[in-house]
Amino acid sequence: MFGQVSISRIAGKLLVACAAAAASLTGAAAQSTYPTKPISLVVGFPAGGGGDGAARVYAKHLSDELKQPVNVINRPGGNTIPAVLSVMKAPADGYTLLFDGVATNSLQMDIKDLPYKVLDRVYGPRHNVGHYYFAVPKDSPHKTLDDVVKTIKAKPTEFKIAWLGGTSLTDTVLTSFLNVIGLKPSDVKRVPFTGSGPSATALAGGHIDLATGAVPAIISLHAAGSVRVVALAGDQRLPLLPDVPSSKEAGYHVPLVGWNGIAGPPGLPHEIMNKIEATVKRITEKPAFAEDLAKFAYSPIYMSGAESRAEAIKEGELLAKLREAAGLK
Repeated sequence: MFGQVSISRIAGKLLVACAAAAASLTGAAAQSTYPTKPISLVVGFPAGGGGDGAARVYAKHLSDELKQPVNVINRPGGNTIPAVLSVMKAPADGYTLLFDGVATNSLQMDIKDLPYKVLDRVYGPRHNVGHYYFAVPKDSPHKTLDDVVKTIKAKPTEFKIAWLGGTSLTDTVLTSFLNVIGLKPSDVKRVPFTGSGPSATALAGGHIDLATGAVPAIISLHAAGSVRVVALAGDQRLPLLPDVPSSKEAGYHVPLVGWNGIAGPPGLPHEIMNKIEATVKRITEKPAFAEDLAKFAYSPIYMSGAESRAEAIKEGELLAKLREAAGLK
């Protein structure tokens, strides 16, 4: 009896060991052969915008490295929820990936009743950062961010500021700025817009006094002299706008920047994401990638999936506190 039990236990251990070895071999095989067909990169924004442009730059370089087409699939609307949901429900095989970022990640962390859990996605690497501007009309008497601050504080209900509804990073950048100068969004005159493009156009027409948004929405107007960018959120200047100071330099530090990375559905094998991480790291080191991103006012970075997940959690907590303090929750 003792011998039979021992043999049974040994056989059981052998089966477990064989299963583990088989899983390891399967994972290794997935990493070595992936990808064998085109990849869909889902973007929660419409075609033609700055975020879409960055996605297409990334898709091109990823395709070059992986030797398979990477097709950008635009699924705009619904606060990016439909786009994310389509990835979260996709097969966990690495052929449907999410073009991730603040809008699809950190800003969603305190949204109630999402049809998925944000942190259930498999986080991949970040590959670029974007910058947000503070701009005034070309004929504005305000030459610096300090000039803007003095007028807002003196006439908060008269100074017209673009507002996209309170759920975007654009509005969170503005909320953070107002918080720095001791005000809330409810203290100022907010003019509603559907996006940064329309607000930038209104700014150029002199219909509002201040707008914020992602740099791609304003860069051509600034270059044409139709608007004046007085500062960029964050602590660094942008090579595309070398004469524009950061908000930190200007004395009103707004520590928020946009970012983009990649994510996969729950259950995506680590071996596949490891291969993507190694590939993205090579891409971010290529001068051509930096040059292509610069056309859309983005800069390359590299951050591993594990680091991105940790940063996203901290960022989500920060953005939630900002919105709560501003009475937006």
